[in-house]
Amino acid sequence: MPMPAGYRLNVAAVRARMAACRFTHARLAAELGITRAGATNILSGNQRISLDRAARLARALRTIPQTVIEDHPEPRVNRHRKNKPRKTTTKRTPPQ
Repeated sequence: MPMPAGYRLNVAAVRARMAACRFTHARLAAELGITRAGATNILSGNQRISLDRAARLARALRTIPQTVIEDHPEPRVNRHRKNKPRKTTTKRTPPQ
């Protein structure tokens, strides 16, 4: 079974814990060792989070990792490759 590339956060639970602990995005970023913009991307769902970083997040918010990770992560989608058929080359006939 392939390992997932990352986990999605249960954003509602994380925001509730942030409010209870009076965390700002800047303080959350400092706890995780990332930039404030990185923390904002994770909280908005634009970026996945590694399991060890999710554990650090849970520890900082005084909860368990199962609280901050979604129960059923979405399958990874390759957004760079579009589902278009490949162009086929046609054989050119030599001029007569």
